[in-house]
Amino acid sequence: MAHYSNRDPTETEKVITAGVSTAKGSQVGSVHIRKEGFKMFPNRLGTELGFNKVWRAAGLEVEDSEDRMARRAAEESAKASVDGDNAGESSPAK
Repeated sequence: MAHYSNRDPTETEKVITAGVSTAKGSQVGSVHIRKEGFKMFPNRLGTELGFNKVWRAAGLEVEDSEDRMARRAAEESAKASVDGDNAGESSPAK
């Protein structure tokens, strides 16, 4: 069933999520399928086995834990910058 991604907050359209497994049945990630393409999300095992690198080398859109950490750090930095800019604008109530 199509849903909005809670794994990828940058995703603006509904996606369908499917698991990605090896031939032996080990799940190595998931994929979000949307009208304009798809994005791969390797899980811990998928990253340990190097699937994130293989998928990137094949030209696929991938978001792994390093990407998520970098995105979250950038969001926090931007938020801190905005909060810092707004700190000087408030004045005490009279």
